Amino acid sequence: MGARQSWDGDFDEAVKRAQEIISASLSRDISVAELFIYRHYFKTAPDKLLELSDRSEADHLAVLKVLAENTEMDAPLPEIIRRWIADYLRGSHPRPTKRQGRPSDTGLRVAIWDAVQELVERLGMTATRNEASEETSACDAVAQALSNLELKPTSFDRVKKIWVEVSRAIAQADRDLWGEN
Repeated sequence: MGARQSWDGDFDEAVKRAQEIISASLSRDISVAELFIYRHYFKTAPDKLLELSDRSEADHLAVLKVLAENTEMDAPLPEIIRRWIADYLRGSHPRPTKRQGRPSDTGLRVAIWDAVQELVERLGMTATRNEASEETSACDAVAQALSNLELKPTSFDRVKKIWVEVSRAIAQADRDLWGEN
């Protein structure tokens, strides 16, 4: 993550860049990181993957993509997935037309992670900071960008928490997919 003690760039430019990243990420139906997590669910929690297919049309299409990839690779299909595919081919699982229930915040969480990562990798910002440090970390810039976009969360602490949680989930998915420790 960021190894620098301080960042001497233009914080307003960093906030502007974070806003662009978040807006672009939220305008996509499904992000690369979300697709990565769906691939992880195929191996570790196929029932969770299938639940996602009912959440929205974008999620449904992403699940179908993951199932097609695994079928093409001759990956062993868990029984629950084989039954779901058979039911789908019979027309029992139509595409959702609108979200059901409470909207997922997965897209926003991934957008927050994308923005923090981009600011760290491209601008050399430190991802987080300690309480006594100046408020110029990537998480600070993303919190300000979210506020400017009238999205929540808008606090450094919440943005940092999301960034850490998504980073851990991606790292775990990577280990599970590739068998690395």
